[in-house]
Amino acid sequence: MDDEYLWVEGLKTINIGDSTVAVNPSNGGWAVFDQDEKDLLDIKGLLPNNAISEFLFEKGLCSKNGKVFSPNVSNNDPGIFHFFEFAVTTSCNLKCNYCFADASPAKGSFTTKETARIYIDRIAEYIAATRSTLPITLEFTGGEPLLNFPLIRYTIEYAKNTYGDLLNLEYCLQSNSTLLNSEMINFFKEHNVGIGISCDGFESVHNAQRPFINGSGSYKNVEKSLLALHQEYPENSGGVIAVISDESVKQMTEIALYLHLLGFNSMVMRPLSKIGRGFEYERQHAFVKKYNKGLFNILHSVITPIYEETGQLIKERYLSLTFKHLLQPYRPFMCERTPCGAGREICVVAPDGNVYACNQSLGEDHFYLGNLYEHSFIEMANSEAAQRLSQRTIDRIEDCNECVISSWCGSPCPFETYKNSGTILTNSSECQLMKDRYIRALKGLIKNEYNLEVISRIAELEVDLQWDSVK
Repeated sequence: MDDEYLWVEGLKTINIGDSTVAVNPSNGGWAVFDQDEKDLLDIKGLLPNNAISEFLFEKGLCSKNGKVFSPNVSNNDPGIFHFFEFAVTTSCNLKCNYCFADASPAKGSFTTKETARIYIDRIAEYIAATRSTLPITLEFTGGEPLLNFPLIRYTIEYAKNTYGDLLNLEYCLQSNSTLLNSEMINFFKEHNVGIGISCDGFESVHNAQRPFINGSGSYKNVEKSLLALHQEYPENSGGVIAVISDESVKQMTEIALYLHLLGFNSMVMRPLSKIGRGFEYERQHAFVKKYNKGLFNILHSVITPIYEETGQLIKERYLSLTFKHLLQPYRPFMCERTPCGAGREICVVAPDGNVYACNQSLGEDHFYLGNLYEHSFIEMANSEAAQRLSQRTIDRIEDCNECVISSWCGSPCPFETYKNSGTILTNSSECQLMKDRYIRALKGLIKNEYNLEVISRIAELEVDLQWDSVK
């Protein structure tokens, strides 16, 4: 008997120039139809039994004998804690104009050795209880974590001296680097700690957005620290985060090139978030367009020519994730999917031992999981807040149900959504930003604007992308 092919229900289309993109929002499958192929989209009954229909079946767009093929989606989502953040202080020596934590010396508190010990003991208890073989990451955060460097040193040495290699811990930290010195760098190098840096670009941009408490610029301190870091710890695995605001959005290409020249091939061009000091910031439609234009200019004017000339690959997180989600689909980053990793794979411990779903939600009661002194991580994983977050799925977000890109977008982040709307069950506050980003990426693929070898590398495809394989 011949195979029978039928379009899946709920199929949506996007018009891009003379092409139409058919999308199955439930599994992320898509295919491009040119003018000569558009008649297929108007077929109401059985599709022709031929190679095209088989191709559409493999893309998850039509059924075959009543079955729908879903592209091999890998969420990299074990559903158990494996990324532990440690806010060793809520104090900071800078006053960044967008700080999500609104950190300052006046509000600062510092974690004690007692809390560090029980944190490591709780992680060991959790690994034993779950029999987890996953690599466990412990990230030191703040505030500015280097303000409490002695506690960082103590935590790492306590874990090593007490548990040896049994915990399989990997360490990292995110720092403004103004306090980074040779003693710290040598310690981090000895213990293979990845040092991530926050730097918003060249001096004028950085100083405008990341001044010291007294208002003076912090860039000279950062530059000095970065020179020492690259000299003394060239194998450092950490990258750089630059926050993009209304003031810096027109200079994104120059900032990305500058950060590369400072020695970074892994970077995040993060749009300013509407939380903390950025809460009053109104993200205008013009910013969305400028930001995404800047992001793809980085691909065309920085990443691609440097790769073509030197073979050196620069990875920008949001570009990489966009093409991963479109072409695999693959969701390795726990903050870019729904449910996200907050309260399920990731948690953060505050200086008082309180535990929250993620670093951005530190101190927010709605995201409180428990306290180290009173609860195990098993108990915290089953807390009311953790259950709420695990139930935030795309099908429960009304606006996402009708959205053509929902399977690519993933509707992050529940905390920012909660702070802006009072509920986690609504669409992402970055909705327009992400919709514009994915449409731009699709348009570039259709018009053959990209070096496909570069796209394959930044999307981490197993084989080089051929346009015929996705069209």
